[in-house]
Amino acid sequence: MILKFTWLHEHNPEIDWTKGEVKMSHCPCCCITCAEEACKEQRAKVWECAAVCACCTGHLPYADLDLLSPPPLAFPHREALYKDV
Repeated sequence: MILKFTWLHEHNPEIDWTKGEVKMSHCPCCCITCAEEACKEQRAKVWECAAVCACCTGHLPYADLDLLSPPPLAFPHREALYKDV
C-alpha cells in the first residue's frame, strides 16, 4: 500500500509494525471514513456491554436475548449519525 505524505500528515495514524495494526486514533473529526469506523467500533462495544449486562442480571432464555438488535442509544438525537452504518 502506498500512501502520500500529505495523507499521513493529515490523518496521523497510530501504526504498530509488530502487530501489523493501524489505528486512526489521531485523525481529525472531519474525516468521514474514520468517523464511520469509530462508530462501528463503538456500536460493537455497546452491544457487547448489553450482552454482558443481560447475562449478569440472571438467567434469560435464549429467545429473550436478541444480540442482533442494538440496544437503545443513550443519546437519541444522535441516532441519525448511525442510520447508515
